[in-house]
Amino acid sequence: MSATNNLPTLSLEAAKIASEAAQEKAREMGIGTLLLACLFIKENSPTPTQKLPLKKWRGKNNEATTQVYQKPKPKKSLSIPIIPQKSKTNKTPPPNHTDFNIALVDTTLTLLHFTRMPHAKLTSIAIAQDKAFTAAGHRAPTSMYTTGATAKNFLPGGPGFGIFNSNGGRFCVIGGGLPIEVGGRVVGGIGVSTGTPAQDEEVARAGVEAVGRWVGRREGAKL
Repeated sequence: MSATNNLPTLSLEAAKIASEAAQEKAREMGIGTLLLACLFIKENSPTPTQKLPLKKWRGKNNEATTQVYQKPKPKKSLSIPIIPQKSKTNKTPPPNHTDFNIALVDTTLTLLHFTRMPHAKLTSIAIAQDKAFTAAGHRAPTSMYTTGATAKNFLPGGPGFGIFNSNGGRFCVIGGGLPIEVGGRVVGGIGVSTGTPAQDEEVARAGVEAVGRWVGRREGAKL
């Protein structure tokens, strides 16, 4: 029998609810300016019809003739202007808007649900998953390793220093991962990444709270 068979675990439905709540919190926070790049053509040369003398030569009738040529069309240059994204209400979004990667794992640390908001950093995908993995597996917020009273234990010279090398390097000590508890028992974890550790944790907490409300409405129904 597997050692994980009797563990309570997060359901896919609950994970989706947590992810949706986290995304809504991210939009509400309005965290970097979302920039859209567009290409435009800038003409930076004389008009293509301008004629310039090249040389003088003698024609068939021994008449002086000036050879002219048409100046070639200028090369097109590409520039990338920065254009703030507009919301559906045509209002410019607040500064510092950021999209996030949001990962949820169950009690066995298996990835249950993952969402990448459109402009979240690709390099943060694995980080979000590792934060969820660490929070659920160690049953503690990942921020505890860098902030608070226990952080000193994980600094150089502390008894826990180097813990980030464990679990094949997946043990994440960056804030933004939170365990999800129901009835005092950890049922999974959520990891968020792309913003600052504090921003990531705020978005993750919205997901945790959403699961709590959902369980409350179901009056303790099975996850």
